[in-house]
Amino acid sequence: MCQTEERIISVKKDWPDQIKAVVVIPAFKLDTEKSRSLLPPNYSRADAVFNIQRVALLQTAVSEKNWRLFEEALKDRIHQPYRSTLVPGLNDALNVKLKGLLGIALSGSGPTLIGLATDNFEVIKSTLREIFARQKIGVRCELLEIENRGRRIEQYGCSKSYF
Repeated sequence: MCQTEERIISVKKDWPDQIKAVVVIPAFKLDTEKSRSLLPPNYSRADAVFNIQRVALLQTAVSEKNWRLFEEALKDRIHQPYRSTLVPGLNDALNVKLKGLLGIALSGSGPTLIGLATDNFEVIKSTLREIFARQKIGVRCELLEIENRGRRIEQYGCSKSYF
């Protein structure tokens, strides 16, 4: 997606059916403003290039269904390192390597994490629960299908898709 001065440009790409989202929702809330306040006002060129490269790599991983690329594509230098102090266990979770787990990332400003996986879902959820339990933080883990239809507004039995 790209926003110009005149419009928003988007291209619809379906996620592979094999990939599911393992969502880890810690039992605490983060104030978005506080989370944003930890971000620096400027980033180094190296960190900006690092993240841009990962976005391109993620697009390739999805379109080519190349599972080996996901782990690297989900790495980040723009927000996760700065917010890790607000989410105890985040760094351990980001480093989990298990069969079927493609990679993990902090979702937005946190504290929710999203893992992308193709199988071994219960072991992945259990491992992530254990990481947060060591920090004395309860979590709810959900296994979700990736929604490919895009944004819709449904009212009175009518449905309209916007992407």
